Amino acid sequence: MPKLTTIGGQEYQIGRLDVFKQLDIARRVMPIYQKLLPQALSRMAEQYKLIPENADEEAASDLRKRITASVLDEYVTIAASELSDDDFHFVVDLSLSVCERIKPGGIAWGVVKPRGGVLQFQDIAANDILALTFQAITENLGSFFPSLAPSLTENQQTGAC
Repeated sequence: MPKLTTIGGQEYQIGRLDVFKQLDIARRVMPIYQKLLPQALSRMAEQYKLIPENADEEAASDLRKRITASVLDEYVTIAASELSDDDFHFVVDLSLSVCERIKPGGIAWGVVKPRGGVLQFQDIAANDILALTFQAITENLGSFFPSLAPSLTENQQTGAC
């Protein structure tokens, strides 16, 4: 069953890539993941310590989500900049091919970008493209990247990467 998420105020569903496509993406992003994830997790842990101990649970949870979204936004952008142009386009193209959004009128879902095709929704911002790509990678490669707990991707409801 596809994962439902809201990014940039739009509802999306993230589908599954076949295992060989997953391996293709993993091969391209693994070196960057190994380099940047420890830094991102360390930064989140440092910022989580700044949450007041007397904050009620709902406020603390909201602050953790905002911190996570902010840190992920920064590190996903760094990761994207470290990929070669060909690898970046390959990963984004493949990731968006499993992302769908409700078509105007709300009746049916449409693929965001068919593999090798063009973007089907012209109102999608660049940061939303990165957020969708990140969601597709974490949804499809969770076993490759076990440190990316589901709670990280659940924090993407604001549209931040």
